[in-house]
Amino acid sequence: MHEDRPLTSPGSDRAPLPQAAGRPVFLAVRSDSFLPASRSELTLPFKTASASTGAGAVLLSSGPFSGRSRGHGRARHSMPSFHSQSSFRTHGRIIESRNHASIKRLRLLQRRDERERTGLFLAEGMRFVAQAAEAEGEIETVVVAPELLTHPFGQKVARRLRRAGVRSLEVTPEVFHSFSLTEEPQGIAAVVRQRWEPLDRVLPSDGLCWTALSTVHSPGNLGTLLRTSDAVGGAGLILLSPDADPYDPATVRATMGALFSQRFVRATAAELRRWKERHRCALVGTSPAAEEDYHTAAYPPAVVLFMGGERRGLSPEELALCDRVVRIPMVGRSDSLNLAVAAGVLLYELFNQRRVPGAEPGRDTEA
Repeated sequence: MHEDRPLTSPGSDRAPLPQAAGRPVFLAVRSDSFLPASRSELTLPFKTASASTGAGAVLLSSGPFSGRSRGHGRARHSMPSFHSQSSFRTHGRIIESRNHASIKRLRLLQRRDERERTGLFLAEGMRFVAQAAEAEGEIETVVVAPELLTHPFGQKVARRLRRAGVRSLEVTPEVFHSFSLTEEPQGIAAVVRQRWEPLDRVLPSDGLCWTALSTVHSPGNLGTLLRTSDAVGGAGLILLSPDADPYDPATVRATMGALFSQRFVRATAAELRRWKERHRCALVGTSPAAEEDYHTAAYPPAVVLFMGGERRGLSPEELALCDRVVRIPMVGRSDSLNLAVAAGVLLYELFNQRRVPGAEPGRDTEA
C-alpha cells in the first residue's frame, strides 16, 4: 500500500524536513514536473524557506498552493515514490450530498457575478489542474471524486497538491457530476484564484506582443485566441470591454490549459492610448478597408495588436487610436474572418517575422 510520507531533504536518509505551522507553502515546479513519467522518483525545485527553518527547508501548512517560484537560488529535493494503485487514496469523510455548502459554492462559480465577487474560478480535468499547479496563481481547493479519478497521472497531481497543504474535498461521483460541466468528468477539479494586472505594471516588450480586444462575445473565440497567443509566446490580453471574461468555464475549456500562461489586464481606451504613447509602442489594428497588407507590413519591435469585435470590427474611434491599420486579404465570398482566426493570422505573422533565421523551429503543431 502506498504511504504518504513527509518531504525529505537529499542525503538525509529520508529524515523529515522541519515544518512550520501557519506559513504558506511555495512549490516551484518545473515545466515538465506534472507530466506522466516512468521514473519512480521525480525531482522538483522548491523555493527555500526563511532562515529560521534552515536553508532548503520546505514548509508544509494549510495555506494555498502557489505554483513555480519567482525567486532565485532554488534547492532541489526529491519527492517520495508514487506507487501505482487502482484509485486515489481517500483521506477523511467523503461528501455525499450535492447540497453540501462547499458543493453549492462550487456550482455558484459557474456564474460570473460569483466569480467576480470571490475572484475565483473552477478548473476541471487533469490537464487543467496540473497546469494550474505549474502556474504562479494560487489553488485554493482541490476537489476529487476517488471513484472517477482512476488515472495514475491525475492521482499523482492530487497527492502532490494535498502534500503541499492545499485544502482537499473528496466527493462521490454523483456529487462531482452535480457541478461538472463535462460529459465524462475525470474526477478532479480545482478552485483557483484569478489573476489580473493593472496596465501601468506591464510592458509592451513582455512576450511576443500583447493583444488588445475591444470586445468579444463568444467564450470559444476568446479561448481559442488565448491558446494561439500562448503558442506564439504572446504575453496576454488587454481587455477594453467588461463583457469579456477569460475565466468563463467555456473559455477555460477552450484554452486547453493555455489560460495559465497568459496575463490579463482591464483598461479603458483612454488608458490604452496613454500607455502606448508613454512606452512608444505601435498599436496595430485591422480593417478590410486598409491599404497595407498584413503580410508585407514590417512590424516594429514594440507592438500591440488591436482586434475588434466579432460583428463590426474596430469602430472609427478605435481605428483612430491605431498607429497602423492592416488588412487580411480574402478572395472568396466571405466578407470577414472569425475573430480568433484573424488574430491567429496576425500573431503568427509577428511570430514568423521575429524568428531568427536558422534557429530551431520549435515543437510541431497539434490540431
